[in-house]
Amino acid sequence: MSPSRPEPSVLETLRVMDVAREVRKSGRPAEHAVADSEFHVELCENLLQTAHRAGDSADATDIDAAIDSYLLNRFVYTDPPWSFSLLVAHLWVRRRGAILLALVLLVSFLFLWLLSFLFAAVG
Repeated sequence: MSPSRPEPSVLETLRVMDVAREVRKSGRPAEHAVADSEFHVELCENLLQTAHRAGDSADATDIDAAIDSYLLNRFVYTDPPWSFSLLVAHLWVRRRGAILLALVLLVSFLFLWLLSFLFAAVG
């Protein structure tokens, strides 16, 4: 989500997911399916029935807002929040470079360590 837009509520998210499911069931691209007024009316009726069966007090404006939200946010990507598992995934993808870096650091450390013993023995 963009910083200027508030996070949607659980009910709004469920409505958008219902829109996506119904559009996917139609088998047509979303822009064509929603642009078709007959499909749009049928979609609104199905979603209103679903909302009322679930105990949600949604009306036609809420359903239209869910459809608009679905169409606006269909191709929006947000990065997952950082976590240890995400760090491990990034390291796994870059494992050759990470292993090479670790080997270079290890060899450098061992070289400096041995060098310090040589200078200590000479001095």
